[in-house]
Amino acid sequence: PARPLLVVVAALPHDSGDAQRANVAACFQNLPGVAVRTIGRAIEVAGGDGPLAALAQAGTQARQIVQREDADLLIWGLVDGPAGIVELRFTNAAFVEDERPGLPTMMTWLGLPLGFGEDWGHLLRAVALASLEPRTEAHAQTLAALLAPMVEAARGLGLDPPVSLGAMEQAAILACYGNAAAALGYYTRDVGWHKVAVEAYGGAIGLLPREADLDWGLLHRSIGIVLQAIGERSGDPAFLAQAIEAYRAALEALRRPDCPREWASVQNRLGLMLYKVDLLEGKLESLKEALGCLQAAMQIFGRSDYPAKWAEIMNTLGQVLQVYGDHARSVDILERAVEACRQALEVRTFEAAPLLWAGGQNNLGSALFLLAKHSQHRDVLEAAAESFRSALGTYRMHGMDLLAEIPDKNLKRAEEMLRRIGGPRPLVDPLWVERPATVGEEDDWPDKETEGKGRGTASRSG
Repeated sequence: PARPLLVVVAALPHDSGDAQRANVAACFQNLPGVAVRTIGRAIEVAGGDGPLAALAQAGTQARQIVQREDADLLIWGLVDGPAGIVELRFTNAAFVEDERPGLPTMMTWLGLPLGFGEDWGHLLRAVALASLEPRTEAHAQTLAALLAPMVEAARGLGLDPPVSLGAMEQAAILACYGNAAAALGYYTRDVGWHKVAVEAYGGAIGLLPREADLDWGLLHRSIGIVLQAIGERSGDPAFLAQAIEAYRAALEALRRPDCPREWASVQNRLGLMLYKVDLLEGKLESLKEALGCLQAAMQIFGRSDYPAKWAEIMNTLGQVLQVYGDHARSVDILERAVEACRQALEVRTFEAAPLLWAGGQNNLGSALFLLAKHSQHRDVLEAAAESFRSALGTYRMHGMDLLAEIPDKNLKRAEEMLRRIGGPRPLVDPLWVERPATVGEEDDWPDKETEGKGRGTASRSG
């Protein structure tokens, strides 16, 4: 059996008699599949270099404690006696480069009344457990089972915080409840909870003061992530278009120097959504913008520091260049698409990630096929067939019959064309996609393979 999920509660500065920390820890006692531990160390937040630098330094301390304690979540913060609240923040065990719906951002915090009771306990448990990034499928199942009653029990406070609290405290509660609802929708595949999350995030945005640019931008980013999940699950391009607008709004407020990873994450997501919407609707007007967004993201997510994220973006870049190059009938652009796909495969190797490698091989095969179509080179078509063959064999070896359908059909088209051509003749397009999930990097689990987290077996295709 999987070990229990471990929640560690750090000491809270200004906590007289350790009363508030004990109250927090008590909320996680006797939860099935969850263990709680307290430690004597507090996270020190020094504001000498500004609030963002202080939060970054505190986050580094928190991640070090998570690793040292082998914990799944660290709850830390402080007691604000004059305001009458305990301010809590949440750091999980995973350093996630591009978050699934519901994970806390650098600005996420939850303010609870001193000596809070069970009604607030429901909210705390829902927010804390939604902040976890499970290491195994068993942990994910545990979270899904626990979150459902907790998020429902916290709905009253989460969507309608007491007006006796300040506007920022109310906004923080709404944002945290939005995270909990988004996480529940993610684990249960219930779009209804995703829509509740969007409602909560919108309520938080309405309470923010004008100068809270970073909070405003990150909340729009959270809305975009949820709308993207709805659109990818439903196949409805209208939700993807709404996600695009949310990401554009986020970029109006997020500045690269202040939060480079978050800025790059939005650029990457915006580029992917522009590509998907264009592909689904048969329009190509936004492909140049998509290319610009992906290239901007790679300024932060470089190959040396973020190899997995870099390879993901490079794979998407290859897809966008394929469509753009085919539309423009440009051999040069298609050669760039082939090179992008090959570079992604230098990181997504068969040994490191066989299913992602298979998706990359199918993507490379499509790029080669289109290059053969416009260059009329038989050897390029033969290389495309070999890539499709590699993808097909790997998917079948892992029992991924549904994912194998795309390279199987592409391979048959390539082999048929090789049999038919005796000289330079026009080539037909490969099979692009049968369903949106094969267009790009889908953010839904458990239907996707997740990189490095051991939570599933199905691969992202494309």
